[in-house]
Amino acid sequence: EPLVHQWFVELLRRFNLTFDLFDEERCIAIEEGDPETNPFLDSQLVLAPLDFLAEDEARAAQAREAGWDVLVVDEAHHLEWTPEESGANYEVVRTLAAQTEGLLLLTATPQQLGPEGHFARLQLLDPGRYRDLRQYREETRQYEEVAELVDTLENGGEASDRLGALTKGRPRLLKAAADFLLEKEGARERLVQDLLDGCGIGRVMFRNTRSRLGGFPERLPLLAPLKGDDEMAAKVTWLAALLEKKLPAEEKVLVIAKTRELAEQIIESLRDATGSVAALFHEDLTLIQRDRNAAYFADEDGARVLVCSEIGSEGRNFQFARHLVLFDLPDNVDLLEQRIGRLDRIGQRGTINIHVPYLKGTAEETRVRWIHEGLDAFRSSP
Repeated sequence: EPLVHQWFVELLRRFNLTFDLFDEERCIAIEEGDPETNPFLDSQLVLAPLDFLAEDEARAAQAREAGWDVLVVDEAHHLEWTPEESGANYEVVRTLAAQTEGLLLLTATPQQLGPEGHFARLQLLDPGRYRDLRQYREETRQYEEVAELVDTLENGGEASDRLGALTKGRPRLLKAAADFLLEKEGARERLVQDLLDGCGIGRVMFRNTRSRLGGFPERLPLLAPLKGDDEMAAKVTWLAALLEKKLPAEEKVLVIAKTRELAEQIIESLRDATGSVAALFHEDLTLIQRDRNAAYFADEDGARVLVCSEIGSEGRNFQFARHLVLFDLPDNVDLLEQRIGRLDRIGQRGTINIHVPYLKGTAEETRVRWIHEGLDAFRSSP
């Protein structure tokens, strides 16, 4: 499990915390010394693959019985749930969370499985508040209206005619609206906060967003329209020019492509076209080789370029780099957020430059414009 080992390294290196890695082999080794013991009682700091527990109910039961203060689930967008059936991984988290005081779900793409998936994760966090999917959907229908109203108020606009429906039957909102209409000092700000807290799941969906929390690096989309009939040749030529003529030699560059095959093509072509030292990173490399290549890229005197496949780069952090090249575009916009998230992390000190090469007059140009001009997804994040 590469992600488990990545967590081990990061926790040790950044916080000097030594976690124990648990799998079936470790559990058996502990039980050999005492067959009656619960192996999960052997350590207070545990890292374990979720699949390991999901595939063995006996081990999952032992994990529940051990008792924990905090449960952290990374890549939580993979927890599958529908009104008819819960995925095995989701059920493991649900039953563990029910007996654990703290639960932290980590994901860069909470909407990847749609509104149902997002509701399911909210239900894990607060089962008392999020009990019914139908009720949740009814509450969330007013998001757009609330968002437009809050945006109007925060920009100094008037919204008196739209306040009635939202404040009806809500004494606190009625008072806040009345103060606003009477132009009392600070009333506009109080009304905005009360609207966010009082409508639907405002505090969850609006308060705790990237734009409100602040302190995150800026993103700078750099679109690169190209001419030519050979997409691969055009993009490699552009990338070579970026490395040799436009960027300082000390700048590290992360290149991400959809597949391992394309990543291998890119690095071979790049080595032929430039003198830049490049490393490869994809899911078919051994864990040791991936760690070595990542370390080589991180080293000041190491590789200037790291070429990654989509799956191979998941969960890896390269916040020391400031340049990201999207050699192609993922099929899902949520995956785009994951790609950018390789650089857009705590510890990133500079502006993230997002380079997007594409051939003019192609379907890819349409997708680039839709993502950039329609969704503003290169620049902004939830």
